[in-house]
Amino acid sequence: MFNPFSLLPSWKQIEKAMRESRLDIAEVLLAEHLQLYTQDAEAWILKGYFDFRANRWEQAEASYKQALILQPQHAEAWFNLGYIQLLQEQFHAAIESLRTTLQLNPAHRFAHQELASAYLCLGWYLHASSHLENVLKQHPDHIKAWKDLCFSLYLAGQISRQQTYLGEILSQLLPRRNNDYLSLRGFLPMIAHLQATFLLAAYADYAHKDDALLALMQQAVSDGAYLPTAVEILPLKKSPLKTTSTRLRVGYLSREMGKFSSASTLLPLLENHDRSRFELFAYTDLSAEDDWTQRFQGCFEHWFNTSELSEDALKERIQADQIEILIDLSGLIHGSRLTLFAMRSAPIQLTGLGFGWPTALPQMDGFFSDVRLWPPELAEDCPEPLLYLSSALHWQPLSEIPLTPVPSALGKPLTLGCANNLAKMSLEVMQTWAEILQALPDSRLCLKTVALNDPLSQEWLYCSFEYLGIQRARILLYGAMLEEDHVPWFYGQIDLALDPFPFCGGVTTLEALWMGVPVITLRSQAHLHRAVGASILSLLDLPELIADSREHYLALTVALARSPERLEAYRSLLRPRLADSVICNGPLFAAEVEAHLVQLWNQYQAS
Repeated sequence: MFNPFSLLPSWKQIEKAMRESRLDIAEVLLAEHLQLYTQDAEAWILKGYFDFRANRWEQAEASYKQALILQPQHAEAWFNLGYIQLLQEQFHAAIESLRTTLQLNPAHRFAHQELASAYLCLGWYLHASSHLENVLKQHPDHIKAWKDLCFSLYLAGQISRQQTYLGEILSQLLPRRNNDYLSLRGFLPMIAHLQATFLLAAYADYAHKDDALLALMQQAVSDGAYLPTAVEILPLKKSPLKTTSTRLRVGYLSREMGKFSSASTLLPLLENHDRSRFELFAYTDLSAEDDWTQRFQGCFEHWFNTSELSEDALKERIQADQIEILIDLSGLIHGSRLTLFAMRSAPIQLTGLGFGWPTALPQMDGFFSDVRLWPPELAEDCPEPLLYLSSALHWQPLSEIPLTPVPSALGKPLTLGCANNLAKMSLEVMQTWAEILQALPDSRLCLKTVALNDPLSQEWLYCSFEYLGIQRARILLYGAMLEEDHVPWFYGQIDLALDPFPFCGGVTTLEALWMGVPVITLRSQAHLHRAVGASILSLLDLPELIADSREHYLALTVALARSPERLEAYRSLLRPRLADSVICNGPLFAAEVEAHLVQLWNQYQAS
């Protein structure tokens, strides 16, 4: 669009200063120009750029708004305004500005990407995914868009779509990774992450039985998905490490040393470690810090932020620290660092804590679990040596939140509930829940997870249940709320919790039990090794809450829902039983892990 003010001598001087990279002078000349020509929209846009460059975001926002008063059809000004609003965390305002950008210029290169960023910040994952798909249509090599799309589809519960995208990109990348290095070098660090994400989606898929999932994982390893390039991975030399310390040097690697649900399962170990025998190192890819991060930092003598380090650089860091045992705390949840283990970065490498599933990497020397998830008679099916604990999942109890009454005892409708993420709600889960609601015609289903901030996700669930014969008025959907309010509020709304399958709840199940809410879970032989809920309930001697088939799951739920006296009894029974169990025994958890570490190190030295 032609700008008549560009013919003025003052504008010519500004342009000349800009061409010569004399930006300070250009800014002074621009201020003088605007004193005379306040109707110049392009000048206000340029002022917005200078304000942005100087981190004067409020002034930049005002400048772009002034430009749009003068020229409301200026797509780039709308984009700039939206970007500034996004930086200031004005997410809804940013969305309106960026949507206006696309109305004026549907082919705008960056508007879809920034719109997706705004939606991601709000937890509107389905909204974000549609814009990320548009980014990839225009720029199929946009690495961040691929990563964000997979993340969005997972949390939105769109597992089939996620698997389709991941299968497509991996089928292109893996065959070319060694012969087309230069064109793929931006993607190479992403391959391990994409592969782990694909396997995590398969983990949530009811159609993948345990043996099929393990076969997929072993195939990924044999395809070299976790190796950065086609290099020979040499075993670590078994020469004595040059350390004067008599303590075992143990490194913990995780992105989740912050405000994640896994924090309550890891801190009982880290806070109870025997520091007289173990020297602890943390390697974390979590760049932002919160109050939980500070609590984690207090558990370690050595803390390294590794978010900017490549696998090679991190391996050098770990070996310079003379780490003797390196423990993965993420598994498939944040699997990008599995490459580090495939490169054999420490003499002994272990997994299973944080995410209770093996990796199938031959470079892993042990996998923490329990006899309920991996019975000894099935140990040979596990691709990694089993290290048994009294419980695969340990937990730090919440503060003494008062128990709430059973809602239906107060005259409210009987309410079933689940607070797990949407990725765990397979089609089989929703079909089973719909059948339960049909058998209990006066009941409701309450679901709560951050992805339900998104109106599109809400509508998807409403339509899914309507298709299954359940009116939307019987489905209550809630998104995120303040963390300290979540547990007492949600479990004060429901009478009975439903565990998804095969990707069962862990921390979510423990929170429900702590609030006195019974949880119905499923343990089938086809998905035995993923039945975390059954492991928890078996340990608490609650077999009456464990189903062995979908039909049994339905029958147990309906029977308990029709027994108000049992629901009332569980309110006072469950918390003390959980508190007195090994699940909440942090010192025992640490002692069991430490015993394995010492034994493994002694065996390594003897070899």
